[in-house]
Amino acid sequence: MDLSLLLTLVIYLFSGLFAHLVESQPNVNPPPPEFPLPPPPPSFPPPPIPPDSPPPPSFTPPPPPFTPPPPFSTPPPFTPPPPPFSPPPPPPPPLSPYTASPPPPPPRKRLGSSPPQHGNHSHHNPSPPPKNEKLNTGKKIQRTGNESCLCMSNYTFLLGLNDQFAS
Repeated sequence: MDLSLLLTLVIYLFSGLFAHLVESQPNVNPPPPEFPLPPPPPSFPPPPIPPDSPPPPSFTPPPPPFTPPPPFSTPPPFTPPPPPFSPPPPPPPPLSPYTASPPPPPPRKRLGSSPPQHGNHSHHNPSPPPKNEKLNTGKKIQRTGNESCLCMSNYTFLLGLNDQFAS
């Protein structure tokens, strides 16, 4: 036998066997019909509605389609509401010349400061002032070397005055 004849015979047998196998397989997806078929008619009529039963539910429209929220934006800055209007308090009645004026408030005491002391006290000025020191004469005043102590006593005295004027 010729080799080409043998090859043709083998191809013919394999193609026949392949066609037979394909035809014997069940068809998984049937081809779609050319025209759609109408739905089958119901096998029994619907039951009649008794007259005393409630009417069938009315048609409700489907909910609207979902709409995404607007993109995020920064809120406006918070502004507090204006305070409610309140009239100003009435002025105090004028004092008559025959009524006594209110007493002045007591002076406030500062913590850590001593009240002003007048005169020559021994813990600030251990030695008496020199004889040639005169006040309000316009002459140069000689100092004894305790200037810082005098300044501190003047400072505490001024603090006391400040408290009196502040209150």
